[in-house]
Amino acid sequence: MNAELKSYIYYFCMSALMLFSSSVNAEPRIKFVETTGRAVITDDASMTEARRTALEDAIFLAAIHGGAKIDGFSSIDRETNLTDHFTLRPAGQLLDYAILDESIEDEHYKTTIRAAVGEINETECSSRKVAQITKFGAEFNFSAKVPAWLRQIASEVDVTLAELLRMHNSAILTQVVPAKLNINKLASTNDSFDYESLTRGRIRVKSGDFALVPSISMQIIKSKKNIETELFLTVSIYSKLFRGENYSLAESANYDLTIKLRSETPWRSFDILGKKTRDQIKLSIKSGLDEHINELMKKLKCIPLTGKIKLQENKLVVDLGQSHGVSINSLAVSSGTNTAYSILHVTEIFPNQAVIEPLNKSLELSSLIGKTINFMGSN
Repeated sequence: MNAELKSYIYYFCMSALMLFSSSVNAEPRIKFVETTGRAVITDDASMTEARRTALEDAIFLAAIHGGAKIDGFSSIDRETNLTDHFTLRPAGQLLDYAILDESIEDEHYKTTIRAAVGEINETECSSRKVAQITKFGAEFNFSAKVPAWLRQIASEVDVTLAELLRMHNSAILTQVVPAKLNINKLASTNDSFDYESLTRGRIRVKSGDFALVPSISMQIIKSKKNIETELFLTVSIYSKLFRGENYSLAESANYDLTIKLRSETPWRSFDILGKKTRDQIKLSIKSGLDEHINELMKKLKCIPLTGKIKLQENKLVVDLGQSHGVSINSLAVSSGTNTAYSILHVTEIFPNQAVIEPLNKSLELSSLIGKTINFMGSN
């Protein structure tokens, strides 16, 4: 009877802890918790050991708030007594913490911490509702046999892409056509000493915004089958989004199409009936542009909102602000020094800049300068 009672207690504990674990893990956001760890001080020499043990205890308790895992087994001895063994360990990840208080009460060392627990979702989409996009002139590539009227259609495709972006509710478009994006030139030019930059101004895309460069290619291909020769047009539209400031490739979308232009057979009347008109060809090419832009904007939504930390007037700042979906108390994450990550939050917000502070106030500000942070949304 004693063994059966122990078994009921064991399974009740397991069920309760698993329910607690699943309810905590169902919360997708990072949680902030405050926990207190304690350790016994046996003598003056053990003070350092007690301090470390109290911190470890507080960290363990904080990690438990992120969920719990239970490992267990039962064993029966020769007298058929049932013994249950189980181990409770954290399922959540402690991302960062700050020590709030340390004190000694009687024979115990106490440490209170504030910790961020949860999981960093690398694929989580950014919080931006709209994106600032600067569209540069398209890159064109035609085979020698592509006639002038098809090249004109390619130019019209470039204009249509801009019109579709302008109408998209998630984009704010700035056109600088026919200017081309020259990444190498921008990287090697110091605007403070460059004649063109000083006299006419050089087009640069700000941090958090995007540069769009469409590449439009057309080729004429012949295919012969017995007595029939078929003429095909292959169209490839490759739209590239580059991050502002450093111009690294952020995302891209492809739209490929093959159109049969005409057939050449011994029967001229059949050839004429099967030949596509210029309007039909134009319509076929443009029919998929709306879907192409929607695909590109869907991908843009999931580009992480990242920026580099700078020091300005003894404050940590990043060149991202309200126009990029950042708000007061928005959370950001960077690689950590003493922990896997450093958690930061926004304390002041401006249209294109945010002031941030780390969770761990003991961190030297200089250790964060130049680090890349990834915003995870608002609290």
